[in-house]
Amino acid sequence: MMYKGRLKAFELGRERELMEELDKIEAYLPSVYNKEIRREFNNIFAHIKDLRTSTRRAMEGFILTEVELFEIKNFLFLIRDLSELIKKNNIPIFDDTEIKPIESLEKLLDPENTGISTFYIYDTYSDELKQIREKKREADKEIKLKKKELKDTIKEKLNLDLRPDSSVVISKDKKELIEKIQNYSHLTYVSETYMNIKFTIKPTEKMNQLEREVLILKDKEEREELRIRENLSKEIGKRRREIFRNMASIGKLDLILGKAKYALDINGVKPDIVEEHEIEIIDGIHPKVADFLKEKELSFTPVSIFLKEGVACITGANMGGKTISLKLVGLLSVMAQYGLFVPAKRMKLGLNQFIKSSIGDMQSTDSGLSTFGGEIKIVGEAISKSNEKG
Repeated sequence: MMYKGRLKAFELGRERELMEELDKIEAYLPSVYNKEIRREFNNIFAHIKDLRTSTRRAMEGFILTEVELFEIKNFLFLIRDLSELIKKNNIPIFDDTEIKPIESLEKLLDPENTGISTFYIYDTYSDELKQIREKKREADKEIKLKKKELKDTIKEKLNLDLRPDSSVVISKDKKELIEKIQNYSHLTYVSETYMNIKFTIKPTEKMNQLEREVLILKDKEEREELRIRENLSKEIGKRRREIFRNMASIGKLDLILGKAKYALDINGVKPDIVEEHEIEIIDGIHPKVADFLKEKELSFTPVSIFLKEGVACITGANMGGKTISLKLVGLLSVMAQYGLFVPAKRMKLGLNQFIKSSIGDMQSTDSGLSTFGGEIKIVGEAISKSNEKG
Protein backbone atom coordinates (compact mmCIF):
# COMPACT_ATOMS: atom_id res chain seq x y z
CA MET A 1 0.00 0.00 0.00
CA MET A 2 2.89 2.38 0.75
CA TYR A 3 4.41 1.97 -2.72
CA LYS A 4 1.00 2.21 -4.37
CA GLY A 5 0.28 5.44 -2.50
CA ARG A 6 3.64 6.90 -3.57
CA LEU A 7 3.19 6.07 -7.26
CA LYS A 8 4.26 8.97 -9.48
CA ALA A 9 4.66 9.35 -13.21
CA PHE A 10 8.17 8.85 -14.60
CA GLU A 11 9.21 12.33 -15.68
CA LEU A 12 11.03 13.41 -18.79
CA GLY A 13 14.66 12.26 -18.51
CA ARG A 14 13.78 9.09 -16.61
CA GLU A 15 13.15 6.98 -19.71
CA ARG A 16 15.70 4.33 -18.71
CA GLU A 17 14.14 3.89 -15.23
CA LEU A 18 10.70 3.53 -16.78
CA MET A 19 11.94 0.92 -19.26
CA GLU A 20 13.51 -1.03 -16.38
CA GLU A 21 10.18 -0.94 -14.50
CA LEU A 22 8.33 -2.23 -17.55
CA ASP A 23 10.95 -4.95 -18.06
CA LYS A 24 10.37 -6.14 -14.48
CA ILE A 25 6.63 -6.42 -15.09
CA GLU A 26 7.33 -8.42 -18.24
CA ALA A 27 9.70 -10.72 -16.32
CA TYR A 28 7.02 -11.49 -13.68
CA LEU A 29 4.18 -12.14 -16.15
CA PRO A 30 4.78 -15.96 -16.31
CA SER A 31 4.67 -16.19 -12.49
CA VAL A 32 1.42 -14.25 -12.32
CA TYR A 33 -0.07 -16.24 -15.18
CA ASN A 34 0.51 -19.43 -13.16
CA LYS A 35 -2.51 -19.49 -10.82
CA GLU A 36 -0.84 -21.80 -8.28
CA ILE A 37 2.21 -19.54 -7.90
CA ARG A 38 -0.04 -16.49 -7.71
CA ARG A 39 -2.13 -18.15 -4.99
CA GLU A 40 1.02 -18.92 -2.96
CA PHE A 41 2.20 -15.32 -3.25
CA ASN A 42 -1.21 -14.00 -2.20
CA ASN A 43 -1.31 -16.36 0.78
CA ILE A 44 2.07 -15.10 2.03
CA PHE A 45 1.32 -11.42 1.38
CA ALA A 46 -2.04 -11.73 3.20
CA HIS A 47 -0.22 -12.60 6.45
CA ILE A 48 2.50 -9.92 6.28
CA LYS A 49 2.04 -6.96 8.64
CA ASP A 50 3.65 -3.54 8.66
CA LEU A 51 6.26 -3.91 11.43
CA ARG A 52 8.06 -0.60 10.95
CA THR A 53 6.77 0.78 14.28
CA SER A 54 7.90 -2.29 16.27
CA THR A 55 11.29 -2.29 14.53
CA ARG A 56 11.79 1.41 15.27
CA ARG A 57 10.81 0.83 18.91
CA ALA A 58 13.48 -1.87 19.18
CA MET A 59 15.98 0.44 17.48
CA GLU A 60 15.19 3.19 20.00
CA GLY A 61 15.76 0.92 23.01
CA PHE A 62 12.18 0.04 23.95
CA ILE A 63 11.39 -3.47 25.20
CA LEU A 64 9.07 -5.18 22.74
CA THR A 65 5.94 -6.95 23.96
CA GLU A 66 5.40 -10.66 23.42
CA VAL A 67 2.85 -9.80 20.71
CA GLU A 68 5.44 -7.69 18.86
CA LEU A 69 8.04 -10.45 19.19
CA PHE A 70 5.50 -12.96 17.84
CA GLU A 71 4.74 -10.71 14.84
CA ILE A 72 8.45 -10.29 14.05
CA LYS A 73 9.06 -14.05 14.37
CA ASN A 74 6.11 -14.73 12.07
CA PHE A 75 7.48 -12.15 9.60
CA LEU A 76 10.85 -13.92 9.56
CA PHE A 77 9.14 -17.24 8.75
CA LEU A 78 7.16 -15.57 5.96
CA ILE A 79 10.39 -14.13 4.52
CA ARG A 80 11.80 -17.65 4.40
CA ASP A 81 8.62 -18.99 2.75
CA LEU A 82 8.78 -16.21 0.17
CA SER A 83 12.45 -16.83 -0.55
CA GLU A 84 11.83 -20.57 -0.99
CA LEU A 85 8.85 -19.90 -3.28
CA ILE A 86 10.99 -17.66 -5.49
CA LYS A 87 13.86 -20.16 -5.68
CA LYS A 88 11.61 -23.19 -6.24
CA ASN A 89 9.92 -21.58 -9.25
CA ASN A 90 13.01 -19.80 -10.64
CA ILE A 91 11.25 -16.45 -10.35
CA PRO A 92 13.40 -13.47 -11.45
CA ILE A 93 15.09 -11.42 -8.72
CA PHE A 94 16.02 -7.75 -9.03
CA ASP A 95 17.97 -5.53 -6.63
CA ASP A 96 14.81 -3.92 -5.24
CA THR A 97 12.79 -7.16 -5.01
CA GLU A 98 15.42 -9.44 -3.46
CA ILE A 99 14.22 -11.31 -0.37
CA LYS A 100 16.94 -12.32 2.13
CA PRO A 101 16.03 -14.53 5.14
CA ILE A 102 17.57 -13.29 8.41
CA GLU A 103 18.77 -16.65 9.71
CA SER A 104 20.52 -15.38 12.84
CA LEU A 105 17.41 -13.54 14.05
CA GLU A 106 15.16 -16.41 13.08
CA LYS A 107 17.27 -18.77 15.19
CA LEU A 108 17.27 -16.29 18.09
CA LEU A 109 13.45 -16.16 18.19
CA ASP A 110 13.12 -19.91 17.62
CA PRO A 111 16.03 -21.35 19.68
CA GLU A 112 14.52 -24.83 19.84
CA ASN A 113 14.01 -24.92 16.05
CA THR A 114 10.30 -25.71 16.37
CA GLY A 115 9.37 -24.06 13.08
CA ILE A 116 6.21 -22.77 14.78
CA SER A 117 5.45 -19.06 14.37
CA THR A 118 3.96 -18.65 17.87
CA PHE A 119 6.31 -16.88 20.27
CA TYR A 120 7.31 -18.26 23.66
CA ILE A 121 10.12 -17.35 26.04
CA TYR A 122 11.82 -20.75 26.11
CA ASP A 123 13.77 -22.15 29.06
CA THR A 124 16.80 -22.34 26.76
CA TYR A 125 17.10 -18.54 26.85
CA SER A 126 18.33 -18.63 30.45
CA ASP A 127 19.49 -21.21 33.04
CA GLU A 128 18.08 -18.90 35.71
CA LEU A 129 14.66 -18.95 34.04
CA LYS A 130 14.78 -22.72 33.72
CA GLN A 131 15.54 -23.16 37.44
CA ILE A 132 12.78 -20.70 38.46
CA ARG A 133 10.19 -22.51 36.34
CA GLU A 134 11.25 -25.92 37.67
CA LYS A 135 10.87 -24.70 41.28
CA LYS A 136 7.49 -23.16 40.44
CA ARG A 137 6.27 -26.40 38.86
CA GLU A 138 7.41 -28.38 41.90
CA ALA A 139 5.67 -25.96 44.29
CA ASP A 140 2.44 -26.05 42.22
CA LYS A 141 2.60 -29.83 42.16
CA GLU A 142 3.01 -29.98 45.94
CA ILE A 143 0.09 -27.56 46.46
CA LYS A 144 -2.14 -29.79 44.31
CA LEU A 145 -1.01 -32.82 46.30
CA LYS A 146 -1.78 -31.11 49.64
CA LYS A 147 -5.22 -30.08 48.34
CA LYS A 148 -5.95 -33.65 47.27
CA GLU A 149 -4.97 -34.93 50.70
CA LEU A 150 -7.30 -32.39 52.31
CA LYS A 151 -10.16 -33.35 49.99
CA ASP A 152 -9.66 -37.01 50.83
CA THR A 153 -9.69 -36.20 54.56
CA ILE A 154 -12.87 -34.12 54.20
CA LYS A 155 -14.49 -36.94 52.23
CA GLU A 156 -13.59 -39.39 54.98
CA LYS A 157 -14.59 -37.18 57.94
CA LEU A 158 -17.69 -35.41 56.57
CA ASN A 159 -18.66 -37.54 53.58
CA LEU A 160 -18.49 -34.50 51.28
CA ASP A 161 -17.38 -34.40 47.62
CA LEU A 162 -15.73 -31.06 46.86
CA ARG A 163 -15.98 -29.39 43.48
CA PRO A 164 -12.92 -29.00 41.22
CA ASP A 165 -12.49 -25.47 42.61
CA SER A 166 -12.28 -26.99 46.14
CA SER A 167 -15.67 -25.63 47.22
CA VAL A 168 -18.89 -27.23 48.41
CA VAL A 169 -22.46 -25.86 48.52
CA ILE A 170 -24.74 -27.02 51.37
CA SER A 171 -28.49 -26.50 51.59
CA LYS A 172 -29.56 -24.48 54.65
CA ASP A 173 -31.96 -27.30 55.51
CA LYS A 174 -29.00 -29.45 56.58
CA LYS A 175 -28.38 -27.58 59.81
CA GLU A 176 -26.55 -30.42 61.55
CA LEU A 177 -24.05 -30.76 58.66
CA ILE A 178 -23.56 -27.00 58.50
CA GLU A 179 -22.74 -26.95 62.21
CA LYS A 180 -20.18 -29.73 61.70
CA ILE A 181 -18.57 -27.86 58.84
CA GLN A 182 -18.43 -24.63 60.84
CA ASN A 183 -16.56 -26.45 63.57
CA TYR A 184 -14.25 -28.21 61.10
CA SER A 185 -10.79 -26.66 60.86
CA HIS A 186 -10.12 -27.33 57.16
CA LEU A 187 -13.25 -25.69 55.70
CA THR A 188 -14.18 -22.02 55.76
CA TYR A 189 -17.26 -19.95 54.93
CA VAL A 190 -17.31 -18.16 51.52
CA SER A 191 -20.81 -16.87 50.78
CA GLU A 192 -24.51 -17.73 50.96
CA THR A 193 -27.88 -17.29 49.26
CA TYR A 194 -31.36 -17.60 50.76
CA MET A 195 -31.16 -21.37 50.07
CA ASN A 196 -27.49 -22.42 50.29
CA ILE A 197 -24.18 -21.77 52.02
CA LYS A 198 -20.86 -22.11 50.21
CA PHE A 199 -17.68 -23.35 51.91
CA THR A 200 -14.17 -23.87 50.58
CA ILE A 201 -10.93 -25.50 51.74
CA LYS A 202 -9.01 -23.56 54.33
CA PRO A 203 -5.31 -23.86 53.40
CA THR A 204 -2.89 -25.32 55.92
CA GLU A 205 0.16 -23.34 57.00
CA LYS A 206 2.28 -25.48 54.68
CA MET A 207 -0.01 -24.68 51.76
CA ASN A 208 0.13 -20.95 52.57
CA GLN A 209 3.90 -21.15 52.65
CA LEU A 210 3.95 -22.87 49.25
CA GLU A 211 1.56 -20.26 47.80
CA ARG A 212 3.90 -17.48 48.99
CA GLU A 213 6.83 -19.29 47.37
CA VAL A 214 4.92 -19.51 44.08
CA LEU A 215 4.16 -15.76 44.17
CA ILE A 216 7.85 -14.97 44.75
CA LEU A 217 8.87 -17.33 41.95
CA LYS A 218 6.30 -15.76 39.59
CA ASP A 219 7.76 -12.33 40.31
CA LYS A 220 11.28 -13.64 39.61
CA GLU A 221 10.05 -15.33 36.43
CA GLU A 222 8.46 -12.09 35.16
CA ARG A 223 11.63 -10.11 35.86
CA GLU A 224 13.79 -12.70 34.08
CA GLU A 225 11.38 -12.79 31.11
CA LEU A 226 11.55 -8.98 30.95
CA ARG A 227 15.36 -9.15 30.86
CA ILE A 228 15.21 -11.72 28.04
CA ARG A 229 12.71 -9.62 26.06
CA GLU A 230 15.03 -6.64 26.50
CA ASN A 231 17.96 -8.61 25.03
CA LEU A 232 15.83 -9.89 22.15
CA SER A 233 14.63 -6.34 21.44
CA LYS A 234 18.24 -5.11 21.30
CA GLU A 235 19.16 -7.84 18.81
CA ILE A 236 16.15 -6.96 16.64
CA GLY A 237 17.22 -3.31 16.77
CA LYS A 238 20.69 -4.27 15.56
CA ARG A 239 19.23 -6.03 12.52
CA ARG A 240 16.82 -3.23 11.63
CA ARG A 241 18.44 -2.59 8.24
CA GLU A 242 17.89 -6.20 7.16
CA ILE A 243 14.27 -6.08 8.36
CA PHE A 244 13.56 -2.74 6.62
CA ARG A 245 15.28 -3.94 3.44
CA ASN A 246 13.07 -7.04 3.31
CA MET A 247 9.95 -4.95 4.00
CA ALA A 248 10.87 -2.62 1.13
CA SER A 249 11.57 -5.57 -1.20
CA ILE A 250 8.24 -7.21 -0.31
CA GLY A 251 6.38 -3.94 -0.94
CA LYS A 252 8.07 -3.47 -4.30
CA LEU A 253 7.51 -7.12 -5.27
CA ASP A 254 3.83 -6.88 -4.33
CA LEU A 255 3.45 -3.75 -6.48
CA ILE A 256 5.23 -5.28 -9.50
CA LEU A 257 3.14 -8.46 -9.24
CA GLY A 258 0.01 -6.30 -9.01
CA LYS A 259 1.04 -4.44 -12.18
CA ALA A 260 1.74 -7.76 -13.90
CA LYS A 261 -1.69 -9.11 -12.94
CA TYR A 262 -3.34 -5.94 -14.22
CA ALA A 263 -1.41 -6.33 -17.50
CA LEU A 264 -2.92 -9.81 -17.89
CA ASP A 265 -6.41 -8.61 -16.92
CA ILE A 266 -6.44 -5.96 -19.67
CA ASN A 267 -4.48 -8.08 -22.15
CA GLY A 268 -1.94 -5.26 -22.13
CA VAL A 269 1.36 -4.79 -23.95
CA LYS A 270 4.61 -3.18 -22.90
CA PRO A 271 4.77 0.35 -24.35
CA ASP A 272 7.95 1.30 -26.26
CA ILE A 273 9.53 4.33 -24.58
CA VAL A 274 11.38 6.53 -27.08
CA GLU A 275 13.40 9.75 -26.94
CA GLU A 276 11.31 11.46 -29.64
CA HIS A 277 8.30 13.41 -28.41
CA GLU A 278 5.52 11.48 -30.12
CA ILE A 279 2.67 9.07 -29.44
CA GLU A 280 1.66 6.10 -31.54
CA ILE A 281 -1.18 3.80 -30.52
CA ILE A 282 -2.17 0.78 -32.61
CA ASP A 283 -5.59 -0.76 -31.81
CA GLY A 284 -5.89 0.96 -28.45
CA ILE A 285 -8.72 0.10 -26.06
CA HIS A 286 -10.25 2.35 -23.39
CA PRO A 287 -10.63 -0.28 -20.58
CA LYS A 288 -13.44 1.46 -18.70
CA VAL A 289 -15.55 2.04 -21.82
CA ALA A 290 -14.76 -1.49 -23.07
CA ASP A 291 -16.00 -2.99 -19.78
CA PHE A 292 -19.18 -0.88 -19.97
CA LEU A 293 -19.88 -2.07 -23.52
CA LYS A 294 -19.10 -5.68 -22.61
CA GLU A 295 -21.87 -5.60 -19.97
CA LYS A 296 -24.27 -4.67 -22.80
CA GLU A 297 -22.86 -7.44 -25.03
CA LEU A 298 -21.19 -4.88 -27.29
CA SER A 299 -17.55 -4.50 -28.23
CA PHE A 300 -15.18 -1.53 -28.26
CA THR A 301 -13.84 -0.54 -31.68
CA PRO A 302 -10.04 -0.24 -31.30
CA VAL A 303 -8.51 3.16 -32.02
CA SER A 304 -5.20 3.74 -33.84
CA ILE A 305 -3.63 7.19 -33.77
CA PHE A 306 -0.26 8.86 -34.32
CA LEU A 307 0.60 12.25 -32.82
CA LYS A 308 3.77 14.32 -32.75
CA GLU A 309 4.59 17.90 -31.73
CA GLY A 310 2.34 20.40 -33.44
CA VAL A 311 -1.37 20.43 -34.21
CA ALA A 312 -3.45 17.43 -35.26
CA CYS A 313 -7.06 17.78 -36.34
CA ILE A 314 -9.56 14.98 -35.72
CA THR A 315 -12.85 15.27 -37.58
CA GLY A 316 -15.87 13.04 -37.95
CA ALA A 317 -19.58 12.63 -37.38
CA ASN A 318 -21.23 12.92 -33.98
CA MET A 319 -20.70 9.75 -31.89
CA GLY A 320 -17.92 8.76 -34.28
CA GLY A 321 -15.36 8.31 -31.48
CA LYS A 322 -13.54 11.68 -31.43
CA THR A 323 -13.92 12.29 -27.68
CA ILE A 324 -13.06 8.70 -26.78
CA SER A 325 -9.97 8.97 -28.99
CA LEU A 326 -8.85 12.04 -27.02
CA LYS A 327 -9.52 10.30 -23.70
CA LEU A 328 -7.73 7.19 -24.94
CA VAL A 329 -4.58 9.16 -25.79
CA GLY A 330 -4.58 10.79 -22.35
CA LEU A 331 -5.33 7.61 -20.39
CA LEU A 332 -2.85 5.33 -22.15
CA SER A 333 -0.14 8.00 -21.97
CA VAL A 334 -0.64 8.32 -18.23
CA MET A 335 -0.72 4.54 -17.77
CA ALA A 336 2.56 4.16 -19.64
CA GLN A 337 4.26 6.97 -17.69
CA TYR A 338 3.16 5.35 -14.41
CA GLY A 339 4.90 2.14 -15.46
CA LEU A 340 1.86 0.10 -16.51
CA PHE A 341 1.20 -2.06 -19.53
CA VAL A 342 -1.43 -0.58 -21.87
CA PRO A 343 -4.50 -2.13 -23.52
CA ALA A 344 -3.37 -1.93 -27.15
CA LYS A 345 -1.75 -3.99 -29.87
CA ARG A 346 1.25 -1.64 -29.77
CA MET A 347 2.15 1.73 -28.25
CA LYS A 348 5.13 4.03 -28.68
CA LEU A 349 5.55 7.00 -26.35
CA GLY A 350 7.92 9.89 -25.76
CA LEU A 351 7.52 11.08 -22.14
CA ASN A 352 5.39 14.13 -21.40
CA GLN A 353 5.87 16.93 -18.90
CA PHE A 354 2.10 17.40 -18.73
CA ILE A 355 -1.16 16.14 -20.22
CA LYS A 356 -3.97 18.67 -20.51
CA SER A 357 -7.40 18.09 -22.00
CA SER A 358 -10.43 20.20 -22.85
CA ILE A 359 -13.42 17.92 -23.30
CA GLY A 360 -17.05 19.00 -22.86
CA ASP A 361 -18.93 22.18 -22.08
CA MET A 362 -16.58 24.79 -20.58
CA GLN A 363 -19.35 27.31 -19.84
CA SER A 364 -18.99 28.85 -16.38
CA THR A 365 -21.76 31.00 -14.90
CA ASP A 366 -19.62 31.68 -11.81
CA SER A 367 -16.91 33.40 -13.85
CA GLY A 368 -19.28 34.83 -16.45
CA LEU A 369 -17.88 32.73 -19.28
CA SER A 370 -19.92 31.40 -22.19
CA THR A 371 -19.12 28.02 -23.78
CA PHE A 372 -17.00 29.83 -26.38
CA GLY A 373 -15.31 31.93 -23.70
CA GLY A 374 -14.47 28.82 -21.69
CA GLU A 375 -12.92 27.16 -24.71
CA ILE A 376 -10.84 30.28 -25.51
CA LYS A 377 -9.57 30.30 -21.89
CA ILE A 378 -8.41 26.67 -22.23
CA VAL A 379 -6.78 27.40 -25.59
CA GLY A 380 -4.95 30.31 -23.97
CA GLU A 381 -3.64 28.00 -21.23
CA ALA A 382 -2.54 25.49 -23.87
CA ILE A 383 -0.68 28.18 -25.86
CA SER A 384 1.15 29.24 -22.66
CA LYS A 385 2.54 25.68 -22.43
CA SER A 386 3.21 25.26 -26.15
CA ASN A 387 6.99 25.30 -25.71
CA GLU A 388 6.91 22.51 -23.12
CA LYS A 389 6.80 18.81 -23.96
CA GLY A 390 3.28 17.70 -23.31
